Amino acid sequence: MVQSEPGEHIGVNRRRHQRLSATITPVLWVGVIVAFSLTPDPAAGLPGIIGTAGSVAAHAGEFLVLGMLIARTHPWHHRAYPFLMGFVIALTDELIQSQVPGRDASVSDVLTDLVGVALGLAAAPHVWRLLPPLRTAVAFAFLLSVLRLGFIYLLA
Repeated sequence: MVQSEPGEHIGVNRRRHQRLSATITPVLWVGVIVAFSLTPDPAAGLPGIIGTAGSVAAHAGEFLVLGMLIARTHPWHHRAYPFLMGFVIALTDELIQSQVPGRDASVSDVLTDLVGVALGLAAAPHVWRLLPPLRTAVAFAFLLSVLRLGFIYLLA
C-alpha cells in the first residue's frame, strides 16, 4: 500500500468541492433567473426611461452573473460554448416570460442578456483570480438579486 503525505486528502477534497460548486452554482442561478421571469414585471409601472433602465440593468446583471458562473466550468480559452449556453438560457427565459401575464418576450431582452453573458465571461478570469470562487459566486448572486429587486421596487 502506498503511503500518502499527511494532509494530501485535504487538497483532493478541496478540488472536488470546487468542481462541484462550479457545476452547481450556474444551475442554481438559472433557477433564480426563472423565478424572476415567473413574477409579474415590477418595472412595468415605472415611467419611461426609468422602467427601461431598470429592465436593462436587471437583464444584463442577471446574465453577467450567469456568464461568470458558467466561465468557472470551462477553460478560459473556450468561450463559444459558454456563450452558446447563455444564448439558449436567454431564449428560454424569454419563452417563459411570454407565458407569464404582464410579461412579454422581446429580442432586445435577449440581446441585453447576451451582453451580460459576454461581460461576465470577459470579467470572470480576473474576478475569480482575485477572489475565492465560491464566496464570490454567492456574494455576486445575492448582491445582484437584492440590487435588482431593491432598485425596481424603490423606484415604483
